[in-house]
Amino acid sequence: MATLKEYLNAKIKSKGSSFSKEKARAKDYKSISAAKSAGALYYTNKAGKVMAAVFAEDLKASPAKPKPKGATRPKARPKTLVKSSAPAKSGRPKASTLRAKPKPSSTGSRKTVLTKGQKPKILATLNKKTANERAVDAEIAANNKKIAANDKKLAANRKKIVDNSSANKSRKTRVTKGEKPKFPFTIKLTGAAWMKKHTFADYMNLTKAEAKALGLPQTRLAAVGTKFMDASKYKFKDGKGFINISK
Repeated sequence: MATLKEYLNAKIKSKGSSFSKEKARAKDYKSISAAKSAGALYYTNKAGKVMAAVFAEDLKASPAKPKPKGATRPKARPKTLVKSSAPAKSGRPKASTLRAKPKPSSTGSRKTVLTKGQKPKILATLNKKTANERAVDAEIAANNKKIAANDKKLAANRKKIVDNSSANKSRKTRVTKGEKPKFPFTIKLTGAAWMKKHTFADYMNLTKAEAKALGLPQTRLAAVGTKFMDASKYKFKDGKGFINISK
């Protein structure tokens, strides 16, 4: 009895046709009997699937494919392994093929015990600085010194600015209407005579009312266009005038 594949291959070979050609004819037949009567090997069923036009009796009548000569069934493997008399080889390599472990260095090891007073050579080498490195360090130190000096000057200038602003603020004090200013001193000198006995800082500590009572401009700006602009005649004890106070 042949298999379905063997039967179809034999029929296609006997007809001198091919699998694709025979399968293409299946669309022309809707039943196995119609395909058989027309000598076709395939037909299309109601579900639209291509089927082989072969009965079971066809397979029984067709002889099976003969086995090739000389074909023998391979022997089955023995269930038990035969022990060999040869000694088993060890998977461990010989000692001669192993790489020898490096010996720990006596110098440079962190665990090396130094004798008393001995310094490690590695650290001594690392701590040495080149001439360029020493020059750079010196330049950085000099720059830091200059920066510190500049910061000191800036702090002094800020203090002067604060002092001047507080003095100007005190001069802007206004006296209420009808109220007479109370001076912390007796008015004996006025105008240029008062200036010769007092400094510019004393003038800046006066209020506008006090400056007016002494016959002086209430502010430096008020001195512009007046006789007090002449710094050679009208100047304070410290040599400063209303217009030129840079001295």
